[in-house]
Amino acid sequence: MPGIRYAITAVLAILLLIGAIGANAAKIKCWRNNEGIRECGNTVPPEFAQQGHEERSTTGVTVRRQGKARDKAEVEAERRAKIEVQKAAMEENKRRQAQAVKDRVLLDTFVNERDMTLAHQQNKEAIAQRTRHSANHIWAPLKIVIFL
Repeated sequence: MPGIRYAITAVLAILLLIGAIGANAAKIKCWRNNEGIRECGNTVPPEFAQQGHEERSTTGVTVRRQGKARDKAEVEAERRAKIEVQKAAMEENKRRQAQAVKDRVLLDTFVNERDMTLAHQQNKEAIAQRTRHSANHIWAPLKIVIFL
């Protein structure tokens, strides 16, 4: 039993050590000063805190980027954009609901696609017959007048 306790204690100690190393890995923070020169340190000075910074590991690898703070105009523009996206989503939802109603009417009217196609062809033929009939009634008297 003492061997198992020793093994568990050793594993826990290793895990704590790994956790401590990971916690210290991103302690270097880099920012740009007023002249555009990159400076690094443990903390970002208050006058540069709103400009954003990068957190780097002790090996110099960027671990995290903190963006610059947004001003009121940016926040307002983002809010307006979000409202526009919501309005567009609502309009799309309304359009889909209206289409669903139309689809339901078609499904209730016709048994299958073949019936719908047949009805469409019959409607086209009826329109063509009306057009021919109207043309005959309009052009027939004109032909008589022209040949007289």
